[in-house]
Amino acid sequence: MSLIDTIKKLLSNETLEELALYQAVANSTGLLFSVEKALFSEFEQGAKSSIQHTLLKMLAEQNLATQLPNGFHLPKEVVCSLLADSEEEDIALAEVLGIAPRLVADFQLQVKGVTTGRGFSVEIFIKHTSYGELPVTINGPYIQLPGQKFARLNTGQLFGLDAWQAHKSLIPEERGESENLQLIAKLQVAKNSGMEVDLRHFENLKVNAPESIGVLASQNLDGSLSLRPTIASLTNDQLESRWGQVLSSEDKGVLRVENTIVLLDKNKRKAIDEVFKNKHIPKEQVKKFIESPSAFLDASLIDLDVGFSARVTGIGELIHLSFGELDTEKNQWFSDDLSYGFDASKVIRNLASVIKCPEDLERFEKQFDAAEATNSKLVSFDDQVIDVSDSIAIQEQIESLHNSFESNESAGFSEQKVSNVAGFGKPKHLTLLLEESQENNQRLLESAKTIKNNVHTVNWSITQRKPFKHQELGVEWAVDLITKAINPVGITNEKIQGALLADDMGLGKTYMSLIAIAEYYRLLSSLNKTCKPILVVAPLSLLENWKDEVAHTFINSPFLDIKILQPGKDLKDFRVEGVQRESAQLQETLANNEDFDGKIKYALKIGSNAGIDRLDLPKRLVLTSYDTLRSYQFSLCKVDWGLVFFDEAQNIKNPNTIQTRAAKALKADFKMLVTGTPVENSLADYWCLLDTAQPDLLGDWKVFRENWVSPIVNAIPEERHDIRLEVGARLHQATGNFMLRRTKEEELTGLPRKKFYIGKLLQESASNIELMPSIGLTMKGEQLKVYDQTLKNYQQGLDADDSKNSALTTLAALRNITLHPNLNGASFNSEGVVGNAKAFMDASAKLLALNSILEIIKTKQEKVIVFLINKKMQLLLKQALDEIYKLNIDIVNGDTKAVADKKNDSMTRKGIIQKFEKKEGFNIIIMSPIAAGVGLTIVGANHVVHLERHWNPAKEAQATDRVYRIGQTKNVHIYYPFSLHATKPSFDEHLALLLDRKHLLKEAVISPEPVNEEEVISSLFS
Repeated sequence: MSLIDTIKKLLSNETLEELALYQAVANSTGLLFSVEKALFSEFEQGAKSSIQHTLLKMLAEQNLATQLPNGFHLPKEVVCSLLADSEEEDIALAEVLGIAPRLVADFQLQVKGVTTGRGFSVEIFIKHTSYGELPVTINGPYIQLPGQKFARLNTGQLFGLDAWQAHKSLIPEERGESENLQLIAKLQVAKNSGMEVDLRHFENLKVNAPESIGVLASQNLDGSLSLRPTIASLTNDQLESRWGQVLSSEDKGVLRVENTIVLLDKNKRKAIDEVFKNKHIPKEQVKKFIESPSAFLDASLIDLDVGFSARVTGIGELIHLSFGELDTEKNQWFSDDLSYGFDASKVIRNLASVIKCPEDLERFEKQFDAAEATNSKLVSFDDQVIDVSDSIAIQEQIESLHNSFESNESAGFSEQKVSNVAGFGKPKHLTLLLEESQENNQRLLESAKTIKNNVHTVNWSITQRKPFKHQELGVEWAVDLITKAINPVGITNEKIQGALLADDMGLGKTYMSLIAIAEYYRLLSSLNKTCKPILVVAPLSLLENWKDEVAHTFINSPFLDIKILQPGKDLKDFRVEGVQRESAQLQETLANNEDFDGKIKYALKIGSNAGIDRLDLPKRLVLTSYDTLRSYQFSLCKVDWGLVFFDEAQNIKNPNTIQTRAAKALKADFKMLVTGTPVENSLADYWCLLDTAQPDLLGDWKVFRENWVSPIVNAIPEERHDIRLEVGARLHQATGNFMLRRTKEEELTGLPRKKFYIGKLLQESASNIELMPSIGLTMKGEQLKVYDQTLKNYQQGLDADDSKNSALTTLAALRNITLHPNLNGASFNSEGVVGNAKAFMDASAKLLALNSILEIIKTKQEKVIVFLINKKMQLLLKQALDEIYKLNIDIVNGDTKAVADKKNDSMTRKGIIQKFEKKEGFNIIIMSPIAAGVGLTIVGANHVVHLERHWNPAKEAQATDRVYRIGQTKNVHIYYPFSLHATKPSFDEHLALLLDRKHLLKEAVISPEPVNEEEVISSLFS
């Protein structure tokens, strides 16, 4: 609770006096609050109380004030930090505490001389709206105004004026260039912290005061190493020609690099001298230096533990990469989230009303980025249409939601007044800048074809369960590549950096990954190398799964400990107190129209300076989400990780997102990307994943597009299917041993049968699909009437200017009507559904088909998952089926918690599924295919009903395979019920036919493409 909130709460307490009883006297150190000893004694004994005393006591208990025999002392830094959100609230604060109101004024500089000379001086004046120009007279936290009045400084003003007074007190002989530039640097910091000061004299001057000095080692032709100091935000090329300034200067405190002035304090100058004193490492000592650099360099001066990977070149604006014909991230109106034609009066502007968890936010940000790229003003998201035309307001809401989730709060974002900062237009995305892939790397491509597995003897005795044969081979494949990455001598001329484990869902990729980590540690120990920390980045819902899997896999864990780097878990233990998340720092810096060079403070405790509190301890397993990677990208990218695993790596398939850039920038011995769907939407996904795992393997995007994408795009429609298969096979071959792809059908011969049932056969050649007439029923009555009227309305409106939007609205309406005719206008009555349950089900052909399926499953006393996207329909269907089958059906969607809290573990996705499976006999669960797409194993069910089809076959397959994986003992049955039309193909038929055409061979790299709205429009209305 803020101080202002505390005051408001105290003001409502009628037993407390509001008057300021203490006398506040300013001195050079702060404010002295004193009162008669008798009255102070009454306060302390509880005989008397006041708001002023209560607040001072609270500050003392927080170590922000010192209690005296008859009062309190508040340091000037604390007094200046007591600022309310508005001038009115600040006046109330001043009255309650008995202190001066805050100063609202600008400051002007009068500069004499140049920064390189000893005659340099600065005078500061106040420019006050009421008193005009005034000299500056300071008394502790106060500044004097005419008429014996005082005003309270803010933190930035105090910092800047203290620095100015310190510089002013120096005699001319003490005002060297270093001291002069220190003043400018501190005034710039003060301006950023709230001091309105005109620094136009120094607008072309950037001052950088580095937190630490690092070291860069480069190999010479004779095998020896040359060492050079490094400074964050400056390139090595910039620094190389400038070191002579420091080494030859008597002062050594200033380094000029172009328009940047680097200030070096005593320890930083010692660190630079230390590196140059040991700048040459002979060839015979290189191995020892790499293993123990502290034996050569003083670790108390030089940061030996942190440094960005070779691929990181700096910090800058994320540049959108256009994919042309394959840019599948454009705004898709016909998406998983569009369930209605939209009413302009119901457009949402408050994100918190629809975004309830970090994964929701992650999904929305992807859609928002796509909308920004295509200048779209509206985004469809979870049954709602969101207005994103004010991109600044949306960015602020996104940032607020990030902070809210990080603080483990549930209140969300309340709409705030948005002001457009001068000079700040469309928000930029700032991130780590990466060295781009080479245009082509034929040597690496050839290496990929020829790299063969060496025979490794894996120590399976550490495991609790015997592996399948494909898991043995998978671990051997991974360990072979990891070995070549950390000990490449004599193996290949090209550096191996990572790989793609693309096994089908349910083959045990997490299990194989953990065994590979244990083997990596065993290999490091044999080489007498440090066992570095391991990082796993995964969707939020999978973090607990990884932790549980460690306990289930090993007899004795190979890890020092496991830390979940998330709010509500272990994140609080490693956050640097008082430092914002790094993504928030970037946005704030940009919003203030400032240069971000040197302003980013690492927000996590990393490196040797953090001591035993550091995150990156040897042998530690760190589990975090993609959202946290995005928020703390700079800290996490400074850590020297051993292995990094990206679970459900399709989360970094889009190079136009910050989390993908951060993933590529992470420094590690080896990166393993783990996903069952290496291509979700287009070949751009596959290129981005391989560019993360093994840069240069397939060239940059331009080369990749020319070699692999253009043949498909340029093919005539009749040949495109065959061309895609051919390209997929060639691309799989070109990737070589850097990708491992197996399917359940190939590897798990013991799995039960999987059978598909459809309401109407659409293709004669369809295999493993059985016609089930009872689940393909013709629409009648109100459903048919509303469906036909919707088509008629569309035909009548074809001459309108906005025919495409009309078609999109019609598509959304037809999609709803095939579920239930009253869905658009459905409202809840006291019984929970529209009418009684039987009447509700009878009104829809598809729900009648569903009922026939459920009766069959109930007879078998088995369990079923009903996949449904529309959230309103999920609720209606639950209540209807609860009444009919006397169940208490659970719903798992984006609103369901992904991770447990201390209050209720059972209401997480995992807890709900455990409850569902635990119930004996027949049971139903309703799930969104989006929420069920990753991380859930539900082998207790063996029936799946796709009541509402997902437009992306890959995501639909992910949802289906929640039940078809290791551990399933019963035959699996998949149902596709249809709402049919008596005289023409229905919406369900058109969509199903398009989805069937998308299905290609699973063993090819290319997996099914999603259906888009243009295809459905063309199919329905041509």
